[in-house]
Amino acid sequence: MAKTHAGKTGQFGDRDQSQRNMTVNPNLLLNSFVIMPVIVLFHIFNVNNVDFSVQFKRLQLIPGASGFRISNPPILLVCPLHASLELFQQATMAALRRKSILLTGYLEYMLKQYRSKGNTGNKGPLVNIITPPRAEERGCQLTLTFSISKKGVFKELEKRGVVCDKREPDGIRVAPVPLYNSFHDVYKFVRLLAAILNSAKTSHVI
Repeated sequence: MAKTHAGKTGQFGDRDQSQRNMTVNPNLLLNSFVIMPVIVLFHIFNVNNVDFSVQFKRLQLIPGASGFRISNPPILLVCPLHASLELFQQATMAALRRKSILLTGYLEYMLKQYRSKGNTGNKGPLVNIITPPRAEERGCQLTLTFSISKKGVFKELEKRGVVCDKREPDGIRVAPVPLYNSFHDVYKFVRLLAAILNSAKTSHVI
């Protein structure tokens, strides 16, 4: 039972009902070269090829993304999704990806320029980027580690209204999203982070 994914699936249906009827069979995940759904709900089956004599004894998976569909998503959850899809269509994924590469590249440059280990003039706490440097190998986010405790850094970022998330044991993920973040947002973030690191005590606790 995949409890983590169960909650996400339940957002588009009866959560309790989905969890009660959910099974995960590792032996059914791969069928030749076709990837099958990892999470299986009671109403996901191949409607075009149903053997009614055994329909409740074995599962016939639909390959690909279609296997993750459910029959009755709540309309109030679908409406915001429809609006967001319209925004993506207007902006186009190609344009968003171009901006994303530039936006994350700008963040990477600013961090390396002012807070990286390679900057010999930096006397304060350091930032290390562990995300792959090639744009083709990453999305919009960068995972940062620090020469001081990340807990204090994360707490101070939250106080200043920065939305990011932490990853154990020592990472903080920062994701400038091209749809609504600007280059000025990245600049302000680096300034805030620099102020936080500059205020760090020598005891490694902010």
